Amino acid sequence: MEYLQSVPAQLRLFFYAVGFGLLMGLLYDAFRFLRLLTACRGAVIALDLLYVLAVGFFDFCFRLVLDHGRLRLYVICGQVLGWMLYVLTVGRWSARPACFCAGKLRGAAAACRRPFHLISLRCARRLRCRAGMCKKTAKKARKI
Repeated sequence: MEYLQSVPAQLRLFFYAVGFGLLMGLLYDAFRFLRLLTACRGAVIALDLLYVLAVGFFDFCFRLVLDHGRLRLYVICGQVLGWMLYVLTVGRWSARPACFCAGKLRGAAAACRRPFHLISLRCARRLRCRAGMCKKTAKKARKI
């Protein structure tokens, strides 16, 4: 086990870190698309927490496999650089189509839910009406 890496090995590890950062940017885009599909604040927080946990786990595995678990500043800088490159280039280009697709999917889901919502409203009205009849019958029975 060598403690001082050669410059080519450090450069190779740096470029691997940049590629890893790009992949984490891609994962961020996937989670961003899922966040666009949900309107619930709790779901957004849960997805953000899941992203952070996933990145932490993958970063741990990356360091363990490629650098024997050592913490090096140039690896962190490479990961941050790769993530920023992705977010500022491909991430910006993919944001608008992702918003468009998420809006269409939310609209389709609402259209699919609408008939079931109307059926449940009708059933609830009938049940309330029958419950009202039961109350009237119960009042009449008490009077007797």
